[in-house]
Amino acid sequence: MAELTRMSVSIDSDLLAEFDRAIAQEGLPSRSEAVTRLVREFLISRNWQMDTEVAGTITLLYDHHSQRLTQEVMGIQHDFTDVVIATQHVHLNHSDCLEIITVRGKAGRLRELYRNLCAVKGLAHHALTMTSSACRESDPHDHHHCE
Repeated sequence: MAELTRMSVSIDSDLLAEFDRAIAQEGLPSRSEAVTRLVREFLISRNWQMDTEVAGTITLLYDHHSQRLTQEVMGIQHDFTDVVIATQHVHLNHSDCLEIITVRGKAGRLRELYRNLCAVKGLAHHALTMTSSACRESDPHDHHHCE
């Protein structure tokens, strides 16, 4: 873990009071933890906007009885094998399936995949979850995940 650095922030007192209430409601241990999480989310969002190397998941919910839909979702994934790392297919009940697609690559390419999947008619729900990539310049391990 990196060395912690102390910083000071000036903030409107009403905004701080609201922030403290939110921290308590979320069950976070401290303001520091809350600020750290906010900074991470900001940087992740920025990385996705800047088209850097990122990772995430695409979640789809659909009726598997529609062979056209199932085949179209699978075909799109095959068109994006450069960024699709893995998929998990879960049978929720007799007709509904949840598909979780793990992705890693340039943010623009992942957004393109997501847009293509969202365009499939018949999806009950879809969501994109963004996170940072495991790729780092100074990976402490001897192996590299993103080569």
